[in-house]
Amino acid sequence: MKQALLMILLYGNTTCSCHDTSTCVEPAYVWTLTTPFIIMFPAPDIVVGCYTFEAMLQSNFIYFFNQTCVDWLSRSLNLTQSLNFTALNSSQPSQFQLASNIENILEYMMIEQWTRNISYANYYDQCRSIYCKYSYTQKNDVLYIITTITALIGGLTSVLQNGHSTIY
Repeated sequence: MKQALLMILLYGNTTCSCHDTSTCVEPAYVWTLTTPFIIMFPAPDIVVGCYTFEAMLQSNFIYFFNQTCVDWLSRSLNLTQSLNFTALNSSQPSQFQLASNIENILEYMMIEQWTRNISYANYYDQCRSIYCKYSYTQKNDVLYIITTITALIGGLTSVLQNGHSTIY
C-alpha cells in the first residue's frame, strides 16, 4: 500500500500541514547558489509555503524598501554592475501601508486612486467620429404591456366581427 508524502512546516511554535490548509508559510531566506547551500541572509516579510501563489499573497514589499536588502539580493543573483537597482521610496504617498500584504494590494487592483475626468468634448475630439448613433433600450413596463394587450384584443375583436358579418 502506497503512502502519500505529507509536507509539514514548522511555523513559530505550531505545526502546519499543507494537507489541511493551503496557507502554511515560513520565512524565506536567500541561500548560496553552490553546494553546500548556506543561508546568506533572511528575506524579511517574504514567505514560502505549500503553494507559491498563496505564499506570495501573504508576503509584502517591505524588503524592497531597504537599499541594503536590495543590494544583497542583486549580488546574490549575480546581476551585472550595469543594472543599478534602487530601493522603493517609502516617502511617496500611498493608500497602502508599508506592511500591507500583496493580497490586500491586489484586492484594490494596485490602484492608488481613481480619478474621474469626464469630458465628452475631449472624447469626440480625440476619436473624431464620422457619425454618432444613439440607441435607447427600454424595458416594457406594466402600463405598456396592458396597453399592447388591450390593443391586440381590440384589433382582433374588430377583425373577427367584420369577418363574421361578411360571411352572412
